[in-house]
Amino acid sequence: MGAVEPGPPTFTGSASGRAVLQHTVEIARTVFDAYSASILFLDEDTDELVFEAVAHPQEQHLIGMRFPAGAGVAGWVLQSGQCMMVDDLSANPAFSLETARSTGHIPTCMMAAPIVGADGWMGVMEVIDRSDSFRGCLSDVTLLALLAEQASAAMESIVQMHRLGAAAREPAAEVRPAPQRPPQPQ
Repeated sequence: MGAVEPGPPTFTGSASGRAVLQHTVEIARTVFDAYSASILFLDEDTDELVFEAVAHPQEQHLIGMRFPAGAGVAGWVLQSGQCMMVDDLSANPAFSLETARSTGHIPTCMMAAPIVGADGWMGVMEVIDRSDSFRGCLSDVTLLALLAEQASAAMESIVQMHRLGAAAREPAAEVRPAPQRPPQPQ
Protein backbone atom coordinates (compact mmCIF):
# COMPACT_ATOMS: atom_id res chain seq x y z
CA MET A 1 0.00 0.00 0.00
CA GLY A 2 2.83 2.45 0.60
CA ALA A 3 4.45 4.24 3.45
CA VAL A 4 4.07 7.88 4.31
CA GLU A 5 6.65 9.98 2.50
CA PRO A 6 7.81 13.43 3.63
CA GLY A 7 7.09 16.40 1.43
CA PRO A 8 6.00 20.02 1.62
CA PRO A 9 2.45 20.85 2.67
CA THR A 10 0.25 21.54 -0.33
CA PHE A 11 -1.20 24.79 1.01
CA THR A 12 1.96 26.64 2.01
CA GLY A 13 1.65 30.40 2.21
CA SER A 14 -1.98 30.62 3.31
CA ALA A 15 -1.88 31.25 7.04
CA SER A 16 -5.59 32.02 7.42
CA GLY A 17 -6.66 28.93 5.47
CA ARG A 18 -4.25 26.75 7.44
CA ALA A 19 -5.63 28.21 10.67
CA VAL A 20 -9.20 27.25 9.70
CA LEU A 21 -8.08 23.72 8.83
CA GLN A 22 -6.16 23.45 12.11
CA HIS A 23 -9.12 24.73 14.14
CA THR A 24 -11.39 22.23 12.37
CA VAL A 25 -9.24 19.25 13.36
CA GLU A 26 -8.85 20.61 16.91
CA ILE A 27 -12.66 20.80 17.18
CA ALA A 28 -13.01 17.23 15.88
CA ARG A 29 -10.40 15.89 18.31
CA THR A 30 -12.08 17.64 21.24
CA VAL A 31 -15.67 16.75 20.33
CA PHE A 32 -14.88 13.07 19.80
CA ASP A 33 -12.38 12.91 22.68
CA ALA A 34 -9.97 11.35 20.20
CA TYR A 35 -6.25 10.62 20.10
CA SER A 36 -5.96 12.76 16.96
CA ALA A 37 -7.78 14.21 13.98
CA SER A 38 -6.35 15.17 10.62
CA ILE A 39 -7.11 16.62 7.22
CA LEU A 40 -5.45 15.14 4.17
CA PHE A 41 -5.47 16.95 0.83
CA LEU A 42 -5.47 15.12 -2.50
CA ASP A 43 -2.46 16.18 -4.57
CA GLU A 44 -3.76 15.31 -8.03
CA ASP A 45 -0.35 15.85 -9.63
CA THR A 46 1.21 13.00 -7.64
CA ASP A 47 -1.97 11.02 -6.78
CA GLU A 48 -1.10 11.23 -3.09
CA LEU A 49 -2.87 12.27 0.08
CA VAL A 50 -0.95 14.94 2.01
CA PHE A 51 -1.36 15.69 5.72
CA GLU A 52 -2.38 19.37 5.88
CA ALA A 53 -3.62 19.70 9.47
CA VAL A 54 -3.15 17.42 12.47
CA ALA A 55 -4.65 17.81 15.95
CA HIS A 56 -2.23 16.16 18.35
CA PRO A 57 0.89 17.85 19.73
CA GLN A 58 3.10 14.80 19.13
CA GLU A 59 1.82 14.25 15.59
CA GLN A 60 2.83 17.59 14.02
CA HIS A 61 5.69 15.81 12.20
CA LEU A 62 3.01 14.42 9.88
CA ILE A 63 2.31 17.83 8.27
CA GLY A 64 3.41 17.57 4.65
CA MET A 65 3.84 13.79 4.73
CA ARG A 66 2.31 11.87 1.83
CA PHE A 67 1.01 8.43 0.99
CA PRO A 68 -0.64 6.92 -2.10
CA ALA A 69 -4.19 8.20 -2.59
CA GLY A 70 -5.58 4.65 -2.67
CA ALA A 71 -3.93 3.50 0.57
CA GLY A 72 -5.80 2.59 3.73
CA VAL A 73 -9.16 3.75 5.03
CA ALA A 74 -8.50 7.32 3.87
CA GLY A 75 -7.88 6.03 0.35
CA TRP A 76 -11.08 3.98 0.43
CA VAL A 77 -13.09 7.01 1.60
CA LEU A 78 -11.54 9.19 -1.09
CA GLN A 79 -12.24 6.66 -3.86
CA SER A 80 -15.75 5.78 -2.71
CA GLY A 81 -16.83 9.28 -1.67
CA GLN A 82 -18.49 7.76 1.41
CA CYS A 83 -17.93 8.26 5.11
CA MET A 84 -16.56 5.29 7.03
CA MET A 85 -16.64 4.44 10.73
CA VAL A 86 -14.54 1.46 11.83
CA ASP A 87 -14.50 0.32 15.47
CA ASP A 88 -11.97 -2.49 14.90
CA LEU A 89 -9.41 -1.55 12.27
CA SER A 90 -7.57 -4.86 12.61
CA ALA A 91 -10.62 -6.59 11.10
CA ASN A 92 -11.16 -4.09 8.26
CA PRO A 93 -9.69 -4.98 4.84
CA ALA A 94 -9.26 -1.29 3.92
CA PHE A 95 -6.90 -0.70 6.85
CA SER A 96 -3.22 -0.47 5.89
CA LEU A 97 -0.96 -1.50 8.77
CA GLU A 98 2.10 -0.44 6.75
CA THR A 99 0.75 3.11 6.30
CA ALA A 100 -0.25 3.30 9.97
CA ARG A 101 3.21 2.18 11.11
CA SER A 102 4.88 4.81 8.99
CA THR A 103 2.96 7.55 10.84
CA GLY A 104 4.23 6.38 14.21
CA HIS A 105 0.81 5.43 15.64
CA ILE A 106 -1.25 2.30 15.02
CA PRO A 107 -4.90 3.18 15.62
CA THR A 108 -7.59 0.78 16.79
CA CYS A 109 -10.60 2.70 15.48
CA MET A 110 -11.22 5.47 12.98
CA MET A 111 -13.83 7.64 11.33
CA ALA A 112 -13.22 9.32 7.99
CA ALA A 113 -15.23 11.58 5.70
CA PRO A 114 -14.50 12.82 2.18
CA ILE A 115 -13.86 16.51 1.63
CA VAL A 116 -15.72 17.63 -1.50
CA GLY A 117 -14.95 20.81 -3.40
CA ALA A 118 -16.31 22.53 -6.48
CA ASP A 119 -14.04 20.46 -8.73
CA GLY A 120 -14.71 17.14 -6.98
CA TRP A 121 -12.93 15.27 -4.20
CA MET A 122 -10.36 17.42 -2.38
CA GLY A 123 -9.29 15.11 0.42
CA VAL A 124 -10.29 13.30 3.59
CA MET A 125 -10.87 14.22 7.22
CA GLU A 126 -10.04 11.57 9.83
CA VAL A 127 -10.67 11.07 13.53
CA ILE A 128 -8.34 8.50 15.08
CA ASP A 129 -9.05 6.47 18.24
CA ARG A 130 -12.10 8.33 19.48
CA SER A 131 -13.33 7.71 22.99
CA ASP A 132 -15.22 4.49 23.73
CA SER A 133 -18.26 6.59 24.62
CA PHE A 134 -18.54 7.63 20.97
CA ARG A 135 -18.13 4.24 19.31
CA GLY A 136 -20.89 2.96 17.09
CA CYS A 137 -22.97 6.13 16.97
CA LEU A 138 -23.96 6.98 13.39
CA SER A 139 -24.68 10.59 14.33
CA ASP A 140 -20.91 10.91 14.86
CA VAL A 141 -20.39 10.28 11.16
CA THR A 142 -22.91 13.01 10.37
CA LEU A 143 -21.04 15.44 12.62
CA LEU A 144 -17.73 14.47 11.02
CA ALA A 145 -19.25 15.06 7.56
CA LEU A 146 -20.28 18.57 8.69
CA LEU A 147 -16.76 19.27 9.88
CA ALA A 148 -15.44 17.99 6.54
CA GLU A 149 -17.78 20.47 4.84
CA GLN A 150 -16.19 23.26 6.88
CA ALA A 151 -12.75 22.04 5.82
CA SER A 152 -13.94 22.05 2.20
CA ALA A 153 -14.90 25.72 2.45
CA ALA A 154 -11.45 26.59 3.82
CA MET A 155 -9.69 24.51 1.17
CA GLU A 156 -11.79 26.09 -1.61
CA SER A 157 -10.76 29.56 -0.36
CA ILE A 158 -7.11 28.54 -0.35
CA VAL A 159 -7.34 27.11 -3.87
CA GLN A 160 -9.03 30.30 -5.13
CA MET A 161 -6.30 32.44 -3.54
CA HIS A 162 -3.64 30.33 -5.26
CA ARG A 163 -5.45 30.68 -8.59
CA LEU A 164 -5.73 34.45 -8.17
CA GLY A 165 -2.06 34.67 -7.21
CA ALA A 166 -1.04 32.65 -10.25
CA ALA A 167 -3.22 34.81 -12.50
CA ALA A 168 -1.65 37.99 -11.11
CA ARG A 169 1.86 36.66 -11.79
CA GLU A 170 1.01 35.77 -15.40
CA PRO A 171 -0.24 38.82 -17.36
CA ALA A 172 -1.78 36.66 -20.11
CA ALA A 173 -3.51 34.26 -17.69
CA GLU A 174 -7.25 33.94 -17.92
CA VAL A 175 -9.19 34.05 -14.65
CA ARG A 176 -12.12 31.65 -14.89
CA PRO A 177 -15.13 31.48 -12.57
CA ALA A 178 -15.21 28.54 -10.17
CA PRO A 179 -17.16 25.54 -11.49
CA GLN A 180 -20.48 24.57 -9.94
CA ARG A 181 -20.34 22.35 -6.84
CA PRO A 182 -21.00 18.63 -7.59
CA PRO A 183 -23.91 16.91 -5.84
CA GLN A 184 -23.08 15.67 -2.33
CA PRO A 185 -22.43 11.92 -1.98
CA GLN A 186 -25.27 9.97 -0.41
